[in-house]
Amino acid sequence: MKSEEEAEIFVGVKGLKSAYLEAFKDVSHNGENLFFYVHRKEYAKESDKFYISNRKLFKHMPMRGICNEEYRGSKAIVLPHTIRYANFPIPGNVEIIQDNVIIISWGTKPVAFLIRSKEIANSMREYFESVWRIAKK
Repeated sequence: MKSEEEAEIFVGVKGLKSAYLEAFKDVSHNGENLFFYVHRKEYAKESDKFYISNRKLFKHMPMRGICNEEYRGSKAIVLPHTIRYANFPIPGNVEIIQDNVIIISWGTKPVAFLIRSKEIANSMREYFESVWRIAKK
C-alpha cells in the first residue's frame, strides 16, 4: 500500500504520459480534472501535439481549465473541456486530479512532478475555484 503523501518525477513525453496514467489510476467516476495552463510560444507546438495525440487519456472525466489569454485559438482546444481565461498571472501548467497534483515544466525535455497529497490537492483546488470565479469565459 502506498503512503498517504508521496511524489514522483517523470521525464520526457513518455514520462509525462506515465504521470497522467498514474494520476488517473484511482480516479472515481465523479472525478474532475482541473488545470491551469500557461500557453507560451516556446513550447506551444510540443504541448499541443502531446495533448491532441493523447486526448483519449482525458475523455473519461470532465475537465475545467484556466488558461492565459494566449491560449485562445489553440489547436489543442479540441479536447472536451470548459475553459476560462485569465489576464493576470496564474500558476503554470498544473493539473489537479482528485488527490493528485501534476506540475509540468515544458523545457527542452518535459518534466512532470506528480504529487499525491490530499492536503496539497485540496489547497490547489480551493485556489482554482477562487480564480475560476473571476476568470473570463
